Parts: sequence; C-alpha cells; structure tokens
Amino acid sequence: MLTKHIKKQQRGSFYIAVVWTAIFAFLMYIAAQILQNGLGEASPGRGIGLRGRLSSLLRDMEAQGGPARWIVLAICAAAGIYVLSRIVLSLRNMAKKRTKLGSSLCRQAEPGEDFEELCRKVDLDMERGYQEFAGIVFVSSSWIMEDEILRISRLKSVCDRTDSDEKELILEDVDGSCMTLSFLMRDWAKELLEYLKKHTAIADTGAGEAQGKAQSGRMFSWHVQKNEQQIEQLRALAAQGDARAQTEYAKCLLFGKGQITVDETEAFAWLKKAAGQSDEIAKMYLGHCLLYGLGTDKDEAEGYRMLNDALDYNYPEDSSSQPLAQYSTFENEDLVQMFQDLGDAFENGLGVERNDSVAAYYFNMMADWGHPEGAERMRSYKKGVLGWKRV
Repeated sequence: MLTKHIKKQQRGSFYIAVVWTAIFAFLMYIAAQILQNGLGEASPGRGIGLRGRLSSLLRDMEAQGGPARWIVLAICAAAGIYVLSRIVLSLRNMAKKRTKLGSSLCRQAEPGEDFEELCRKVDLDMERGYQEFAGIVFVSSSWIMEDEILRISRLKSVCDRTDSDEKELILEDVDGSCMTLSFLMRDWAKELLEYLKKHTAIADTGAGEAQGKAQSGRMFSWHVQKNEQQIEQLRALAAQGDARAQTEYAKCLLFGKGQITVDETEAFAWLKKAAGQSDEIAKMYLGHCLLYGLGTDKDEAEGYRMLNDALDYNYPEDSSSQPLAQYSTFENEDLVQMFQDLGDAFENGLGVERNDSVAAYYFNMMADWGHPEGAERMRSYKKGVLGWKRV
C-alpha cells in the first residue's frame, strides 16, 4: 500500500518531466529557426512567422543592424535554462526517497535503517489489517499515513479537537513534530482516538485546546536557552524587584529553559509583578498565558487584546515593517512568540474572529524571521483567489 502511493507520486513527477521536456523542445526549435532564418514573415521553408506589429518592429531593428535576433535568442535561452532546471528537478523527484511520502518516511526511519526494507515492512504491516478513516488516513499496528507519516510508537500526545468545528486531532511525536488530521465526520475522529489509546502509550489526550496549549512547556526553536547560573542570577534579581529579571525568569518557568521544571502558575505570578512595573514584554506574555489558560483561568478575549497591544507597541502605524529600536525592548524570541500566538488566535478563533489570511500572515512572519516552525505551519495553508485558506 505504501509502495503503491510512492509509485503514484513517482508517476506524477514523470508526467511533469515530460511536459517540461516538451516545452524545452519547443523553445529549442524556435531558437534554431531564428538562428537559421532570422525573424522574417512566414514563407515556404523560411522564417518562424512572427507576424504583426511585433514582427515588423523586430525586422526593422534587424535591418538597421540592431540586436533584435539576439534579444529573442537571449529570452529563449533564459527560458530554456529555467525549463531545463524544472526537468532536472522532476527527474530527481522520481527517486523513491525524493517523493513527498518517501521523504517523510526517511525522516521517521531509525538511523541506518534500509529504506527498501522499511517500505516492505510497512506494506506487510498494512496488509495484515488496516482501518480506513475518511479515505485519507490509514492506521495499522505501527503506522499512521496521510500525506505525511508518523510512527505510532513514537507518539507523545494527541490533542483532541473533535468538539470544534474543524473536527481535528493534533498528533505530536517525541521529536516535537506535529501532524493535524482533519475528518469529515466527528465519529471517525473519535474512532481513531480510541484506536490510538488502545494501541499506544500516549502521555496526553488533551481535549479541545489549541495547538499552542498542547505544546506549552516545550522549548520553541526561537527561544534562547539559559544555563543554571543564568537562571539563578535571574531568580535573585527577580526577588529584588527587577522587572526585566522577573520577566526573563518567568519565561524560564513557562518554557522549561535550562531543563528547569515548568511551573506555569509561578510564571504567571512573576509576569504580573513585572507587568505592574510597566514591563511591555511581561504584558505580552500575560496575554500568551491568558490566551491558552497557562497558570490562570483561560480568557481568550483578554489574551488576544494584550497580544494585539504588544503588536501595536512594536509596530505603530507610523513605523516601517521593523520595530523602532529606540524604544522597543522586545528581542527576537519575544517577537516571534507574539507572531505565533496571534497566528494561533486567528487560526482557531481565540478571542477574535477566525481569519485564515491573517493567520497565514503571522506564520509567514515567523518564517521570514528564520524559524522553520513558521514554514511548517504554512504547510496547512493554500493561497487562492480570495487569499490564504487553511486546507
């Protein structure tokens, strides 16, 4: 079954290569005709027939010794180089490991595991008996397959969002990779959830929370790590009333920096103290806590308002696209966290009306700032005529 899907993707790459090859051949034919016959009107055995006003202009330039022929040839050459690169890319993607499904399988494979043997093992596993959900998700004793693959034995948690309009399950593995499964019917999602509970030892099946809540307490790539000495210094300064230290120490507690035990309640308390001293970063993280209900009662509307205030602080209407350094104290990790939280809010309708295009804007901002999680979130979006749409 897995091999069948991989072969289907290989055939798709082959057909694309054939189309690009036909375009390349046509461009080479045009270039050969121009070299042999120039840019004249079509006549028996002569010229490629560039008729009309464009043809007249090119012929006049050529008659006056102008570079018309070479301009057209240069355009054909540039187009030919681009088309040739697409042919090479399509042929490259025909390799099993280069297909979308094959690449995902390689990421999930154990170090040194043979790819062909792994494919056979998955095929046999599925042939022994699989359950089909909504025509898109296949589950066996060891695997889940959609457009991506996650090994069930590596699952860490499942976020149950079947009570929402999306009817989704968000799976997270031990490496922190996430997969969102959307279902046409809630019963199918519930059936899969029961199957996972029966066949795996998942640590958490949180219900109805946003993806950000499911990932809380896990370090994100954009957060700067701290060592034990730095954390102790921050703790001491925070106890003395230093607002910046209170905020930084709260972030350590919130995200588990330096392997410190996550304590969302204590983190929220320190953030309130720092915010009371007008620390803008602390106010932003208070909004983060309220949005997801971390260390306090969940208040999505107030959480979104505080995050939006932080956005206005860093990007006032009269500024350019970058923060104004003379007053903004936000570091890269704070700004990117703000982008993710706002993206989550618009993606899931947390305290604000759901808007896929705005959510995609914030996730794109994360990607622009060099964090792969932004590009990962954008994989769930497709751009249409009316803007971005979650798929």
